[in-house]
Amino acid sequence: MGLHTLLRYLHPIGPFVVSAVPTVRDWMKMLLAILLGNVIYLLIAPLLPNALAHNIFQLDAGLLFDFGICAGLYLLIRKVA
Repeated sequence: MGLHTLLRYLHPIGPFVVSAVPTVRDWMKMLLAILLGNVIYLLIAPLLPNALAHNIFQLDAGLLFDFGICAGLYLLIRKVA
């Protein structure tokens, strides 16, 4: 695909309108996913093994697990809404 063809599809009057700016609705979906994901993580945290426990101000498996929950919820919310 050449640059001319790509620009034709990205042009506002072309067959596809592409917006890189998240709307307020998108931000609300992201916020909901983050809040629900963190609530879920905090509720199941006592049941998790020590390897998935999050230590404050550190990048660890617990933080990545929490991120995975939030990202999964966001994808689910996007699919449903």
